[in-house]
Amino acid sequence: MQTALTIGTEYPDRLMIGTGTEDNPWIIGDSDHEQNLQNLLDALVTPSAYIKLTKDISAAQSVTYREGISHAITIAAAKLYADEKVKVSGLIINTDYCIQISGSITHTVENIQFMSLIHKGRYPAIYGLSNTLYPTIFSNCDFSGIKRSGGDIRFSMYAVRFSHCSINWDTTAAVGDSSGTVFDTSLKYEYCSICYKGPVHGYGYQTTPLLKNGDHVGIVGEISTSVSGTYLFDGCRYCYFAGMVDCSIMNTTIGCGLYSSNPQCLMCITETTGSYTLTKNTNITDVTPDQLRDRDYLYSIGFLP
Repeated sequence: MQTALTIGTEYPDRLMIGTGTEDNPWIIGDSDHEQNLQNLLDALVTPSAYIKLTKDISAAQSVTYREGISHAITIAAAKLYADEKVKVSGLIINTDYCIQISGSITHTVENIQFMSLIHKGRYPAIYGLSNTLYPTIFSNCDFSGIKRSGGDIRFSMYAVRFSHCSINWDTTAAVGDSSGTVFDTSLKYEYCSICYKGPVHGYGYQTTPLLKNGDHVGIVGEISTSVSGTYLFDGCRYCYFAGMVDCSIMNTTIGCGLYSSNPQCLMCITETTGSYTLTKNTNITDVTPDQLRDRDYLYSIGFLP
């Protein structure tokens, strides 16, 4: 169970130095994975705290947490960071969200790799605040994981910004078809690379896009659809999708969202499967794999500014 620490306090008994302030952050970097993970979870739930990681943390090396945790990773802290990338790996989340944001402040996470996550909850993996005045900013972070339960397959929603991040997310093992935009934010995905395997269809048969509010984002992967119109992008620019589309349920038309401008967005369909027909919408530029790799061609069509 997460227990908030007290900012301004040193915890030498926890193998942790610092006082949790901006000038003297809590430093988590002992060789004990069990203690490091407990310190991290407790420090993150502490409002306005500053936390610095200096060593990788593996849940698989923890007796208490190797079978999973029954609560989300709650981030109430002001900042979690590392000087160079540090990995937090192997967490099994047995509840609604993987990461849930708390507290009316700006939250920053920088140079952290959340790897090999297993999400067994019903709701989005990363759940930000609804008020865009209090954004959560993930900068130069990496994520990899799989969704294994039914319900909402969204990776993110609300006021979360991803900048220079890489994401590898797989929802093919999830049961059920409830979803919104898979990579959803009221702020922005910018300069990110995404690998995704799973459906793009929406709530029941209500169509929602794969990515919303993207700027210079590349997505590769394998998607499936159960609606007549599959939308890749909504409110995006300089984004592309490259990969396979499964049409095993019905005929579908693939392209951009109908109600927003998506300048300089590309799609490269490398393969289609299933017995139904895939039609390419003219509201997005269709390119071949060779064209997508050709910088001169991408400059010529204005995709590389």
